[in-house]
Amino acid sequence: MLKFAFIVNMPGLTPENFRGVYENAESHNEIIGVDSMDAASALVEQLSGEGFTLYNLCSAFSADDRTVLHALAGPETRMAAASYSEAEGAKVDALEDFSSYGIIVQMVGVDEPHVLKVEGPDFKAEAIFVKDMEAAKAAAGKLVEDGVTFIELCSWFKGDMVDDIVKAIDGAVPVGSAGL
Repeated sequence: MLKFAFIVNMPGLTPENFRGVYENAESHNEIIGVDSMDAASALVEQLSGEGFTLYNLCSAFSADDRTVLHALAGPETRMAAASYSEAEGAKVDALEDFSSYGIIVQMVGVDEPHVLKVEGPDFKAEAIFVKDMEAAKAAAGKLVEDGVTFIELCSWFKGDMVDDIVKAIDGAVPVGSAGL
């Protein structure tokens, strides 16, 4: 069974107060919050010991952070950190409210989209697990309707796929991807 973690780095979040789990027959998935690199390092070491092999990091983690965390996770793991194109990054820089976060994850074992809502101190995330691009576009629309202020995509979404998500929501909110 694939074990996947999407790690969110925001002030006030801990694995104890910000954690959601979605499991299907083929994958175990967790959305987990931390508030520092020290906390992220401890979490990655713990999860790697539990058999997690795929990690995506929110855009609050730098490329250097990803390198450090990947070294802790081990060479047999895959790890990517979300980033934004120049145009989408400018939209992020203009944001004043980061309290409502959307995540879209393409994952094995998903037949119908699965919504996972996780709430912590002054921050909430809505993750939608999908099977394909068509479901991802619909998920992006749902996230915008639900009021998220920005969206980050898992590492499956690369290049034109990210552009297609932006177009699907008419650029309503910034969209980044761990696949960029």
